Amino acid sequence: GGAGEKAAKGAPAGVPGGSVPMSVEPAWQLELMIQHAFNMEDDGKLDPKFVDAIGEVLKKTPVDVKGATPWLEPLVIASRAYLARGNPANFVKEVEGLIAAAKKEADDATKKAAAAPPAQKQELTAVATKRQADVS
Repeated sequence: GGAGEKAAKGAPAGVPGGSVPMSVEPAWQLELMIQHAFNMEDDGKLDPKFVDAIGEVLKKTPVDVKGATPWLEPLVIASRAYLARGNPANFVKEVEGLIAAAKKEADDATKKAAAAPPAQKQELTAVATKRQADVS
């Protein structure tokens, strides 16, 4: 597709022809969407609907994928916050989401440490303590 190609009906702006008919791992899809959003921003053509679409894909991402890729949710939220920096209301919302995600990660680390076998408890408690300190 060229620069003049229009997005397919229902596709976020910047996605010529709509979605590609193939299965893509959610983590890869989100990473590629974030890269595309930054490229659109560099070109001055970022559509806020595309940024919203990134959040929607994250919401639909299965819990087991999020568990296997703990960096994914904070990456998406941080990217959305960065991309929203020109809109103060959206920026605040995205940063609040980033803080909530960090607190959830710290709470999850604390729960994991509490349930860990004795051999791992000390190491996991140290990680949980650091994460709790980071968000307080």
